[in-house]
Amino acid sequence: MHVHAVPGEPGPARERTASRDDVAYLQYTSGSTGSPRGIEITHGNVLDEVDYFGAALGLDSESVLVNWAPVFHDLGLVLGTLVPLLRGGRIVTLSPQAFVRDPERWLRAISDFGGTH
Repeated sequence: MHVHAVPGEPGPARERTASRDDVAYLQYTSGSTGSPRGIEITHGNVLDEVDYFGAALGLDSESVLVNWAPVFHDLGLVLGTLVPLLRGGRIVTLSPQAFVRDPERWLRAISDFGGTH
């Protein structure tokens, strides 16, 4: 493993406002219907997805989302994390491994934490 140092002294963090057209992250396709590739997801795409899922599912500040999808998957990142963070509400996250080992754990978490979604 190689570790590269960044030259110079660290400075203060710079505040930057992203536009809707700026790339937020790369989403990689599995290649199940073609060759795998990376797709640029813009901040505007993310905000539109958040609004769509939030409205379609009726998520609001009183919602409690109980999720086990990993954050490296679009569903886990957008619906399981970003929607509740940006629209309000609580997030209860189980690891995918915990869910696979004991799927009833997800149902118990819904009950224990008052999950609405």
